[in-house]
Amino acid sequence: MPTLKTLPSNRKALRNSSSESPKTSELKRVKAKIEQATGENVKAAPTDWLRLMKDGVIVRLHIRRWRAKTQVTFQDLGLPQPKDQKEREVYNDLMTLGAKRLQPAHLIRKLDSIDAGARAWLDHHAYKTYWGDFVPLGTYEEFKQGNADFSNKYFAVRDEIEANWDNNVAEVIAAYAVAAANAYKRLSRLNPKSLMIADTQTRISEAAFVEAFVARIQNSIPTKEQVYESFGYETELSFIPLPSMLAEDQAIAERIETKRAQERNRAEVEARAISDRERMLRDMNNDVVNSARRKKQELVEGFVKDLRTQSLGMIYDGFTNVLESLQKNDKLVGKSAEQVRNTIDTWRAMNLVGDQSIESQITRIDALMTQPTKDRSPKEIQLLLKEIATAARANLIALGSVPRSARALGIPDDVEPLQLRRAKRTMQLSLAEV
Repeated sequence: MPTLKTLPSNRKALRNSSSESPKTSELKRVKAKIEQATGENVKAAPTDWLRLMKDGVIVRLHIRRWRAKTQVTFQDLGLPQPKDQKEREVYNDLMTLGAKRLQPAHLIRKLDSIDAGARAWLDHHAYKTYWGDFVPLGTYEEFKQGNADFSNKYFAVRDEIEANWDNNVAEVIAAYAVAAANAYKRLSRLNPKSLMIADTQTRISEAAFVEAFVARIQNSIPTKEQVYESFGYETELSFIPLPSMLAEDQAIAERIETKRAQERNRAEVEARAISDRERMLRDMNNDVVNSARRKKQELVEGFVKDLRTQSLGMIYDGFTNVLESLQKNDKLVGKSAEQVRNTIDTWRAMNLVGDQSIESQITRIDALMTQPTKDRSPKEIQLLLKEIATAARANLIALGSVPRSARALGIPDDVEPLQLRRAKRTMQLSLAEV
């Protein structure tokens, strides 16, 4: 079951304290909204900054298991180091085999595939941010359902391993016995002296060679119960709090005022020293507050920039791919039409920053895509996609990100200065609103 907690806002300068004073009604509204979407009880730490960051959660996947791998050494087999490249290749084949698997290969591949698929599923629904993978509310429900499917598949393989444990182990041991016997025969033909036991005149027998290798493999396999308990699939959900600068300012101001009151009670003869100390304390605390405020603004702007860059990059990549297909086929084929719709749906689900300059164009292309296929004008769609991709490129460059070239599609690498200025102005207005 997913667990939800609140992340610390920063490691050092922005560490929240219990002195924070949130906007209680707003926090309750957001808490109820996310609880409704996630189906989880949310216990949120206080935060005053509830704009973009309120409509989503940070997601971390913790997927663990016994990896069913080990490494066999020359010493494990009672063999000397290989003397030449061919000998080394024979040994390496056997060592690599031993390093790869201690369960049937198809089960290991299935687990690796589920693991990779779950992480790719999260990547598909999340923005990469300073705090981790940020899943917006608009894509959370779909992510949650798919993530539950991956979790169920993962534990189903665990149960399959448990149910067939004895047969699986026997299959692995038999495969390694055959591999070791083949390696012994190859070494016997290649260089019989390589099979001499170190510091003796005795040659290791095939049976002893195979037995040593198989014993090493068997000793590397834990019990069925240990393997079962090693499986875990945890989805950790977290809010993003930012430090309440008002609360911090107030706390510092109160500390300074308390210090002043204490200083005033001191003897008159210390008045000058008190005044100097008071000034130094005030200056020092102001430096701390200003530094934290600057850091907070950097984090906020970085968060918005991350969201804008990744959502614009998704639009740019998706629509330039469609433009390539249009250029090649001179019409909007089925897969390309589906990609346009998917890109529009994903954009609207993840466009938390409210990028109106792109949204107005997205609305136009959406209207075109709702028309019957026979009534669509490929030329009109192509021109509009090119316009959107060019605007997205301008915005990406304004954000300091240079996307892949689409010059062959008629999208210039060097954006016109006026268009770039407009994009930067749009970006600055977006940041100013936060």
